[in-house]
Amino acid sequence: MEEEKDKPGEVREKKKVPRKKPAREIPLCRVVMHDDKATPLEFVLRVLRQVFLKDQVDAARIAIEAESKQRAVAAELHFELAEHRVSRAHAFARQEGHPLLFTIER
Repeated sequence: MEEEKDKPGEVREKKKVPRKKPAREIPLCRVVMHDDKATPLEFVLRVLRQVFLKDQVDAARIAIEAESKQRAVAAELHFELAEHRVSRAHAFARQEGHPLLFTIER
């Protein structure tokens, strides 16, 4: 322990401050968009921009990949946020009568 001088001739021990353990990194989940051949491209782009906060270029890239490979990663988020965004996307799609589907992969 280190010592600290308070007044001439007086020595007091310095308190040890417990160190915080490094925070565990919370793993991200993948939000996967599935191609359904029925949902219009313009609506898919709108969902990717409004719900998943993608710019026009990223939204188009994700939509094209989903169309060609039947699925594409729309986002990588913490689980709770992924659940929230998928729920919003599904509600928006159902409200507009589209079968757009997103799933979460851990």
